[in-house]
Amino acid sequence: VPTDCGQHDFLVGKPIFVSESPGAAGSRTHGYVAWDIQNKRFAFLNLDAWRRKGGGSATEGKVLQQLRAAGVVNIPTYVCDAETTVETTGTDRGAPAAQQLGAEKPPLENVKAVRSYLHYRLVVKDVCLPLRDSNSGKPLVSI
Repeated sequence: VPTDCGQHDFLVGKPIFVSESPGAAGSRTHGYVAWDIQNKRFAFLNLDAWRRKGGGSATEGKVLQQLRAAGVVNIPTYVCDAETTVETTGTDRGAPAAQQLGAEKPPLENVKAVRSYLHYRLVVKDVCLPLRDSNSGKPLVSI
């Protein structure tokens, strides 16, 4: 994950969940248990998704940091996040600049604008597993 302080590397295996966003343009979020190479501990690659480029909304990582700073409890512990500028969707790479939303030129009247997306990753310290993977409720109530 590229960060402001350099590259932060993780080893991941098969995703433990894949969201099925409705429609072909959904973010298709993946979640992975990851090994944090620098800190030598497990972490959770919570989001491996596509965010709309120039959407103007705060990233999930920024929101987690703000909630923690405000003293909100039960918020996952932020490790790092990044919008990768080198990975974009194939649809916007193939569209003429006039068709892309956010382009300097307005879109052609009879051509729908193509939305641009950036690959986004968020890593948190807290490793979470689906409830369906629990054999009983005892571990859940003993926390």
